[in-house]
Amino acid sequence: MKKICFLFWLLCKRSLKKPSFLIILLAFPLSGFLFASVSKEEETGLLVALYGEEGDDFSTSIIHRLCQSDYHLLSFYNCSSIENLKKDVLTGRAQWGYIFPKDFETRLQTGKARESISVLSSPSSLFVPVSNEIVFSRVMESHSLFLLKQSLEENFPSSSSLFSMAENFYEHHLTSKSSFSFQYSFKDAASIGRLHPPSIIMASFPGFASVFVFLAALTGILSYEKDKEQRIFSSVPYTFSPVLPILSILSPSVLAGAFALLGLYAARQGQGFFIDIVKMAFYILLLLVYCLLLKLLFRNFTRLSFVIPFLLLGSLIFSPVFIDFGSFSPFFRILSFLFPPTFYLL
Repeated sequence: MKKICFLFWLLCKRSLKKPSFLIILLAFPLSGFLFASVSKEEETGLLVALYGEEGDDFSTSIIHRLCQSDYHLLSFYNCSSIENLKKDVLTGRAQWGYIFPKDFETRLQTGKARESISVLSSPSSLFVPVSNEIVFSRVMESHSLFLLKQSLEENFPSSSSLFSMAENFYEHHLTSKSSFSFQYSFKDAASIGRLHPPSIIMASFPGFASVFVFLAALTGILSYEKDKEQRIFSSVPYTFSPVLPILSILSPSVLAGAFALLGLYAARQGQGFFIDIVKMAFYILLLLVYCLLLKLLFRNFTRLSFVIPFLLLGSLIFSPVFIDFGSFSPFFRILSFLFPPTFYLL
């Protein structure tokens, strides 16, 4: 057993002497830390700036209601000036912004409110239509009360208490969810709100970790076949021959698995220390069996070198690293189980 452990240590040491492998090992936790720090400020979702010109209490009340409400995906905030709003949109702090005119209430009441609210947005903003619907709904909540009062005054001019009663009914049905309305909701609003490159990578980090360890295992079996052809293990006793392919696969896989876990925790993607270690251990054992089957099927260095790029490409496409195609078709779901990263990402 000591000799096997010593041989495993020698194979790990040889893997660490490869500059490319060592660079990738160190780059994985470092990239996880960097992407986590970049996306840390974006965890509140998309920010939307608001500004109401002075002298219009109607706009001020709408802005206040927008800022106080929770829309999951969108977070509204008030700007102190138009210049600050433009600056926030230009610098990317806010995805887009709304400017309410000072005579907005008068425009609504006179039917001249078309294109009254100015919208400043960047070309990459994807959720402006959703935000427009939210702002419009808030405007109509306030303006509809004026229309109700106007209608009552025209039809019942002598009934002063009727409007107070109608206003109470209006407020009750507005908040009781008894009226028909659309509500926009998202399964993971925070991650949807971070649709920029660092966040896409962050969301796919466990998938990258699984493919990274899979690549290390494939590299191990490939190195074993190359060493066998070059008779590097000729001085090793024959009794160790069955153990050599296992150790050749495990040595880079264990190293990659350890650094992959460091990367996951650096990226704040860990599920729990004990759970992650057990999960990674079973995944490495699965890769060991998978690579031994590949060894039996293809038998030499040349054939394995030919098939490995297809296995990696298939893992990136069919395993749920970026997109879970299995949720669209049962065929893709079955096909994804041909690639080990799928089992790690279950």
